[in-house]
Amino acid sequence: MLRKSAILKILPLFLFFGFIGYFSYKRAIAFGCFDDCARYTAAYFMLKGRVLYSQIFDNHQVLTTYISAFIQLIFHPKTIYQLVLDHRIVLYLFGVLFDLLIIWRFRKIGVFFVLFYETTKFYLFGERFLSEAFIVYPLVYLFGLVIQHIQNKKISDKDILLSAAFSWFIVFSREPYIPLALFFFVVLLWGKVTPVKKKAVAFFLILTGIVLLSVPLKEYIYQVFQFNVTNSSELQSGLHWQSFFYPFILLFSGKETVFRYFLIGIDVVFLGVCFFAGYKKQWKLLAITFLSLGLANFRYVSPGTQFYEAFHLTQWYGIFLFSLFYFLFEFKKRSKKWGRVVLGLVVFMLMAFLLHKQSYVWDKSDRNVDYIAGYGNYAANGFVIKTLATPKNTLFADQIDDLLYVVADIKPAYKYSWYYAGMPDVKKFKDLYQEMFANYPPDFYLGFCPQSSGRALNLPKEQFANYDQLFFAGKPSCLYVKKTTVAQIPKAKWDYLKKYQYTISGQ
Repeated sequence: MLRKSAILKILPLFLFFGFIGYFSYKRAIAFGCFDDCARYTAAYFMLKGRVLYSQIFDNHQVLTTYISAFIQLIFHPKTIYQLVLDHRIVLYLFGVLFDLLIIWRFRKIGVFFVLFYETTKFYLFGERFLSEAFIVYPLVYLFGLVIQHIQNKKISDKDILLSAAFSWFIVFSREPYIPLALFFFVVLLWGKVTPVKKKAVAFFLILTGIVLLSVPLKEYIYQVFQFNVTNSSELQSGLHWQSFFYPFILLFSGKETVFRYFLIGIDVVFLGVCFFAGYKKQWKLLAITFLSLGLANFRYVSPGTQFYEAFHLTQWYGIFLFSLFYFLFEFKKRSKKWGRVVLGLVVFMLMAFLLHKQSYVWDKSDRNVDYIAGYGNYAANGFVIKTLATPKNTLFADQIDDLLYVVADIKPAYKYSWYYAGMPDVKKFKDLYQEMFANYPPDFYLGFCPQSSGRALNLPKEQFANYDQLFFAGKPSCLYVKKTTVAQIPKAKWDYLKKYQYTISGQ
């Protein structure tokens, strides 16, 4: 039997995570596809027997795609809605487990980190199935251990072994944060060599070896590292100096959003308690904190940015919140009265932010409207292709709508499964693109169609004569069917599609 005091401690956690889960569910379909859809599609290709990197181009690390493959293998989602929801639920449960671990390990600091991060992560796409949304939790845990290590507090053997697993998870989830994860791991291993530290290094290397043995190494290195460095302007410019001064910069520049005003409020408190730490000559701890914040902001984001580009800020935000409450509670130890006042002020800022009229708390969006706006195009085109196609037919989505492969459930025509941003700039991939159209053109082609022309922008001009364009409600769509394929499709299927206002050019 649980004691009454234990129940009183656990009940608020259940209510809190219920609150977070409710609002996450309400917004599960909002915003449509983003980088998360690329993870769904890459995992889908894997489950169809294709090999990541050698048959599926992917300039991202492996683990989030592996997690998606596992989710799809277990739950077998039949619709886009179910696919998205299954992934969101897994991320939610992952977050709850890590939140409980962080609270158990860091007590009050963990409680306040969880309270602030979970209620505001929506503005950073922290609820979406993105690598950044996963790794923020182990990164914050590692950062907490680093702070304690710097303060000469004992780190248990379990924590040292966990740090190896968490560092590995971060390294193989998202490449921009490899330096930060390895920095934390090295700091925790620094000092006297002990048996558990040797075990941690061996554990990390074994896990690393398992991943590297699971992928074609040459293609993996090229796509995840060389391709990104060559084709990403952010990576080419390197780590920006502004990243290390972000707590100061956000006070004076950035986008005029409610989220930035909230950040400014808690940032003023953060700088204040950091000043107090400097007054107490905790320079080593401050240096580690600001260095960590700089490395966490590897892909610089303009202060106040919300949603789409803001997900790059997730790691910075997590470490920032943890730092805020660590220094605040250190301040409170020396001045209980003023510590309570400042803590109450920070909580008030959070409540004011959440209760603001622009807050997601008051969101009354229609889930059906969100679904149609975000995923309607995939559902419609997928329905058409699935209706017309046979198992032998192929599809090519030209730098657009990758999720269509999953919905249509049809073989890709391209050697590397899909063809998206950055690939046309690489001769190897461009040559394969041309080879595909020359030797085994796709039966179904989806391209980008400017409204001014109504024709696919990227479809090679010499190929237009080989394809018929689909029309919806009398207007040209971006979906094309190869003429030889059209001739093999039974009339009954075309008649069926006419009920949904789909027709083919020439009929």
